[in-house]
Amino acid sequence: MSWPSFLQGIIDRFKRGEGDSDDDIQAKETEQGQRVGACTGSAVSSGVNNIGNNVLLNLGVDPGKRDINSVDGVAVCYDTGQMTTYPLIMSQTFFTNVMGELKALDPPICQEKVTGASGVELIPLGCFKTQVSFPLLLDFPPVELTCCVYSNLTSDILMGSAYLKCVSLSNPLSVSQRPSGYVFNSTSYSQPSLTSREAHECNMMLALSLIHI
Repeated sequence: MSWPSFLQGIIDRFKRGEGDSDDDIQAKETEQGQRVGACTGSAVSSGVNNIGNNVLLNLGVDPGKRDINSVDGVAVCYDTGQMTTYPLIMSQTFFTNVMGELKALDPPICQEKVTGASGVELIPLGCFKTQVSFPLLLDFPPVELTCCVYSNLTSDILMGSAYLKCVSLSNPLSVSQRPSGYVFNSTSYSQPSLTSREAHECNMMLALSLIHI
């Protein structure tokens, strides 16, 4: 798989087993950067900047869903406190800046009351099916799950513990925790998590690459 240059460097560091603890994230002052800032500014708000609590995922969407993009290299915050029915939840801002149009969403599967970390009730806008895969877990096949988009979610994307329940027993996936952060393990491969700096860079550049001037 060929990755954009900004992402290839992170992939290479993963393969070499190197970390990046530099948490000095400088805001981009361009018009494009300001536009994307609303999309990615809170993507990594959870956790310490140099501890890996974000995971790199590929999100594949059925080609029939023409108004929703398939995207490789999305930084997702792994949050064990995300206890909703949905394995993935996404903010409206991130969805419309990166994934597609709200009109393409299916109705929410359930109307459970969900409260964010700030105590404010989250409002579901709709759902979409996605094939989720890990770029470095080469023996772990994509898993189809439902992602729900919320209008007032402050983080870009959260993956909760419900994700592990969606994984078939024939395709084992485990999550271990080290001082540097989470590590996701398949039968024969491991994928370290991203630091906040790396996650910010991924989502910032991903959103910038989708802006057409």
